[in-house]
Order: sequence, then C-alpha cells, then structure tokens
Amino acid sequence: MCGIGLVLRKLKLLGFDLKRESKNTSSDGLHGVPLCLQQIDEIIHLLADHHIPVEWTHNDDVEIFAKWEKLLSRRGPDHFERKDIQLGPSNLSFLSSVLHLRGNPVQQPLSDNSGNVMLWNGEIFGGIPVDIDQNDGQLLFNRLTQECTTKQDILSTFNLIEGPWAMVFYHKLSETIYFGRDPLGRRSLMVSYKNMNFSISTLAVEHDTQFEWIELPTTGLYSIQLPSITSRFINGTFAFHPYPAKATRSNSLLSPKVDDQVDWDALATLMYEQLKGSVERRLVRPDPETVGVLFSGGIDSTVLAGMVGHVLPDDEDVDLINVAFSSTGNFDTPDRRAGLDSYYELCETQPNRKWNLVLVNVSVQDLCNYRPYIHSLNNPCDTLMDITIGCALWFASKADGYLLNDNGTLTQYVSKSKILLVGSGADEQLAGYSRHRTSYNRGGWPELQNELDIDMNRLWKRNLGRDDRTLSDHGRETRQPFLDEQFSQFLLNMPLYHICDMEEGPGIGDKKILRVMAKNYFKFDTSTKLAKRAIQFGSRIAKQFKKGKGTDTYVPDASGSEFTL
Repeated sequence: MCGIGLVLRKLKLLGFDLKRESKNTSSDGLHGVPLCLQQIDEIIHLLADHHIPVEWTHNDDVEIFAKWEKLLSRRGPDHFERKDIQLGPSNLSFLSSVLHLRGNPVQQPLSDNSGNVMLWNGEIFGGIPVDIDQNDGQLLFNRLTQECTTKQDILSTFNLIEGPWAMVFYHKLSETIYFGRDPLGRRSLMVSYKNMNFSISTLAVEHDTQFEWIELPTTGLYSIQLPSITSRFINGTFAFHPYPAKATRSNSLLSPKVDDQVDWDALATLMYEQLKGSVERRLVRPDPETVGVLFSGGIDSTVLAGMVGHVLPDDEDVDLINVAFSSTGNFDTPDRRAGLDSYYELCETQPNRKWNLVLVNVSVQDLCNYRPYIHSLNNPCDTLMDITIGCALWFASKADGYLLNDNGTLTQYVSKSKILLVGSGADEQLAGYSRHRTSYNRGGWPELQNELDIDMNRLWKRNLGRDDRTLSDHGRETRQPFLDEQFSQFLLNMPLYHICDMEEGPGIGDKKILRVMAKNYFKFDTSTKLAKRAIQFGSRIAKQFKKGKGTDTYVPDASGSEFTL
C-alpha cells in the first residue's frame, strides 16, 4: 500500500477531449449523453479553471510539501520519496510513501532511464499473473514501459487488473499523464485544479488558497497530454477514457419461476468456495503477518473472521478489532455485545486458533482531541454521517485497546496487523439494508435490483474513498473480500432470489445465502440472526454527537459543543 501525490504547476488546459473515447459506452444517460460522462460533471467543472495563475511562494512550497509528506508517510511508513522532473517553467513533482507487503521491497516513485514515472497504490489479485515473490507495482510498470507501444495498450492493461488500485503514470514518449482508480473506487484518489496548479493525491492536503479537492470518479481513466511547453505555461489537453460497461444481472434472473425450489444448502456451498477464494487471494504473503478483522460481531465480519480461520495455518493469531464509544465509561454497546458473543462462538468452533479480541474504548475526550484531524482525512466528504463513520473507522484501525484474556481479565494491547479485512460491499450486493426491503415491498425483485445497482454505482463516492483515507492512516492496508471481482461476478450470475428472501423477516431473509453458509460451514448461531446495524449506531458514536440528519453538512465547533457530554 502507498500514499501518492502529484503536482504540476502552471498548467493551462486548452480543451477537453471527451466524446472521442465514449462511442462504445452506454448511452442511457440524460438526453442521450453517456452515463459515464454525466458522472464526471464535477471534474469537468473543476478543470474549467479561469486560467488565472497564482504562484506558489517559497513558503507555500515548503509548507505544502511538508504537510504532504507527513500525511502520506502515515499510510506508508516504510519509505517516502519525492521525484521532480523539470518541464519548461515548472516542475512535475511525484510523491510516494510505501507500506511494503508483497514481493521484493521496491521504492517509489517507480522510474526508468527513458523518463517514465509511475505512482502505484494497489494490489493485483488477478487479471495479470503475479508470483508470490514479485512486486506487483514493479511488474506493472515494466509491462507498461516495455510491452505497451500505444495508448490503447496502456488503457487495456489497466482494464485487466483485478484488485484495488489508484495510480499516476507519466508516459515520457507521448508526454502524457494517465491517472485513475479501479472501477469500484477501493483506493482513494482526488484531484485539484486551482490557480493553474494541477494536483492529484490520496489525501486532501489543506492550504488556504492552493487546493480545491474532489473525489476522482471511477467510470474511467483520465489523461493530460502536454503537447507544448511555452516560457510561461505548460499547455495540456484533458481526456476521459471510459471503462468497459459494468456487468449487470440479467432481467431473466429477476423473475422466479412458480416451480423454482431454492436449494439454499447447495447455494451456500457455491458461496463458500467463492468467498474462500477471495479471502485466499487477499492473504497471500511472503511472510506471516498478524491479520486483523474489523469486527462488529455481525454476520459479515464474523464470516470473514471464520473464513480467515479456514485459510490461515492454525498457529497464526487473528486480531478481532471491536470499537465502542461512550461519554460515561460504559462501553456496553450493541456492537460490543455482538462482538463478545461472536468471539466466543469462534473460540468454540475453531479452538485451535488464538483469537485476539481487541476492545477499543473511545471516550468523548479522545473524540474531541482527534475529531479535527479525522475530519480533515474525510475531506471532501463532509456530512454528519461521514464524520461519525470516519471516526469509528479511524479509532478501530488504530486498534489501541485492551486484549480480552482467557480468564476474563484485560491487558493493554495494540494490534501489529498490517492487513485489515473489512466487510465493505456485503450489504450492497446481498440486500442487507432496510431500504432494500422497502424497495422490494414497493416494486418486487426489479425494484430491489435497481436499488442494489444504485448502491454499487455510488459506493466509490459515499464510502470507499473516505474509508480508505481513515482506515489506512495507521499504516494498515484495508482489504475487502466481498468486493473481489470474481466474487461479485459470481453473485451477478445468480438469480437475486437465490441471494435473499424478502418474504422472510429481518435477520433471516436479507443476505440469506450468507446466513445459511455461516450456519453450515462455520456452525455460527448468534451472528446469523442479527439484522444490519450501521457502525455509527452499533458502536454508539452517533450518540456522542448532537442529533441531526446523517446527510446534514458537518460543521465542527472548536468548543466541542457538538458532542453530547
């Protein structure tokens, strides 16, 4: 995992080359405009800068790059480097930090003697073969610089990748900067274009005048070709390169046959094999490292923990990280109770493994102290829901709490895990939210499918970028087995009524295939009966803030008066 950043000052964008690349994309958008183009309106607005240059002063330069290094280095504590390339009147500055997890250690930015440079923050879990002792970033860079001879070769290479990623690639021969993130948006990447200063970053660097950050949409790759350099400006042409159309569930899989008898046990077997493969791909490591699981005790996190237990050798510990908030010192929250119950079931069903239940207790004072920093990590996500979820994830990933011992006593403990598994994407694909039931009641299976499509298409903006910025701030890499490409395709190939049964009640029919699998293969009981409870409510962090709608813009109060004391 890495933190990445790029700055190109004195960039004058001469035009936008959008439609040339979009002729093969879906045109179901408004007035025939491809949907992928509608979804990048925000970046088009951002890049339509008025071309009024504002020079960075020397003090700006020192301050900005110092902030950038500090932020990125928290994500990647093993190495930090800045590489500058002189381009006429300006520098093209690349910044990268590294958390080494796979293959031979490789420093970034990646570069070669031809002048190509790449910033890579990702993991290749499929699509392009990577041996266990290979560094996937170096392998990808070699492929791009040694095997790709055309723009289409470069774009096609990124379309092959299975796994989470964000990148910047400077192709020297064509004087083109390519940048983007995977189609799901599992790694954060933002852009800013202000005062003719163009920036790309994993994290929002804050400065009074120089930045205006937005999340980079995930409907395609982007490029800026630098056709000419004058004595005053660097001229560039912006282009958008849409990804291939996303796979969808066929309408024929939305209409149950009258005589269709669902064999849930057989489906659970298929589900088990697919999810196990996803977890295995995310736990291939050259050296054993303690693995952590963000553990609420609900069905998603408990199944992930159980699957880790089936994949790893018995002598490897697993940290189960459970977070709770309180203003009174009573941390008996719904997620704490569920976490304890599910922990005991894991100990009973897989007794040969050392399960470390890490109880992270967060006081209102801790919340007051760290809330401004977490709010800055969330940027540009700025709602009340963003700050509550962001705080819950940040403290959980910090994993600084108490270890529950076999005799019931507690010992101070900080997890050493560098890999953190989370259940992102389970509810959006398996119909776990209460609104999914509402959709089904309103319009049956087609209406439910429409709601699931909406959830998946906005996951990059509502959840994944923010989650990556907060969870990875402690030098731990987040991995999301439910968002594995092969696992997601497996689900899309199934009838929706083989995944859930909305005629049954909450905690039973929602995510039914997962609940049956949990009973059959892990012998779980408690977690299989729990309905969805969002982390901000299960951890009780929402109760620490004054009431408001989750979609309200969060306005921090320096006095801390937004908290319920």
